[in-house]
Amino acid sequence: MILTAGEGTRLAPLTDDWPKTLFPVGDRPVIAYLFDLLKQYGIKEIVLNLHHLGDLIRENLGDGSRYSVRISYSPEEELLGTGGGVRQASRFWGEEDILVINGDNLLELNIERLILYHQASSAAVTMALKPMGAHSDYTPIYLDQDSNVVAIEGKKRSTPGYAFIGAQVITPAFLKQLPRAGPACLIKDGYRKLLRSRKDPGQIKGFITTGYWREISTFQRYRDANRDFLGGRSPFYFYRWREEFTRRGLHVGKDCRIGPRTNFRAPVYLGDGCEVGAGTTLGSMLLVGARSSIGEACGLQDVIIWPDSKIRKGSHLKEVIVTPFGKIKTG
Repeated sequence: MILTAGEGTRLAPLTDDWPKTLFPVGDRPVIAYLFDLLKQYGIKEIVLNLHHLGDLIRENLGDGSRYSVRISYSPEEELLGTGGGVRQASRFWGEEDILVINGDNLLELNIERLILYHQASSAAVTMALKPMGAHSDYTPIYLDQDSNVVAIEGKKRSTPGYAFIGAQVITPAFLKQLPRAGPACLIKDGYRKLLRSRKDPGQIKGFITTGYWREISTFQRYRDANRDFLGGRSPFYFYRWREEFTRRGLHVGKDCRIGPRTNFRAPVYLGDGCEVGAGTTLGSMLLVGARSSIGEACGLQDVIIWPDSKIRKGSHLKEVIVTPFGKIKTG
């Protein structure tokens, strides 16, 4: 299950018009990378919960055939939170364990090892964790020597903390411990409740990974995810033209029309069907979504342009996100 019902309030006003899980990173929406990751491990049956702009998610993803997956939807009239959303959708998998991933995640994770690790334990939940490192602004998760989760936040401990990367394996027994109706949070109403009960220290396991992880809950994190893509720091499966792009720092998609005297300052990534007017300077750190048009004599640096956007003639932009609905200053 991929959690896609949230409102993404920290990314407003962009999320007023477009759901966060469909935000483009590189040349594809965030959720497309999650589909690719799951397919690597043979997972093609996927459930999405819907609430905020759910019709747009359903309209854009359909039954999943375009991505070679099969999507089922669990609409929520009332936003049910992470726990309530999974609880309601559990009719799709019955008494099986379920892999749950946040829909704003970009990650490199060995899902096979995560599942095997979970199955080898008697845990109700296995959380995928990453050493805090550069993620010090996230809530720390603490483990004991047997990789049991012993605390979520709380007072600072002598043992190292880990960041939860928004992927977990959950048993049906755990879901039955959540409130039976209304909104519920997996962390607040589930994991922390288990920890407070102290019945069994092995109820929540931590699976440690060191792979790539970003989530796009804020403008800065969204911008960083796209800068990773442009800098060749994203996982290999993010790129459809990796060798060319990482070597040259330049990709021009199919059916692009580039005007004379266009100056490229790598890295620049142009999606398919883009149009660039004469005398324009592109880059550095420029991502242009498919079918976008850039007028003559423009200068664009550190700009993310969504598909089907238009840049007027003579525009000079820096540290901006441009969408069909308007533009947002990020610097």
